[in-house]
Amino acid sequence: MPDSLPRLVILGTGFGAFTLVKNLSDRFNITIISPRNHFLFTPLLPSTTVGTIEFRSIIEPIRYARRDLRFFHAAAESLDTGARSVRCRGVEAGDVFMVESMAVLAVGLSVKNRQPQKQDPGPL
Repeated sequence: MPDSLPRLVILGTGFGAFTLVKNLSDRFNITIISPRNHFLFTPLLPSTTVGTIEFRSIIEPIRYARRDLRFFHAAAESLDTGARSVRCRGVEAGDVFMVESMAVLAVGLSVKNRQPQKQDPGPL
């Protein structure tokens, strides 16, 4: 990876990040920051619980998407757009500070279960 190329940091390893990494041109030095080092194809997750397919068949390591990338096993905690820096909490190490030319936020979402209301009227 030549240092003359613009540096791009991608936060996350979900659908958006994985697709971007696979289809991005070679004109960037790519760094991926995520607490997970793999892409999980979630639509097939229910099939793994009933034994239709094996769990290992619905995950793909992020490094398989592209050979020339750097991966940091960390969770991003803050993004300073003025300084163009990302502060991360490393999974295996301490804090990591990165300065990049560009950033892509592809962290996805987290699902929260619906909490029942205090006075749930029940079925109508």
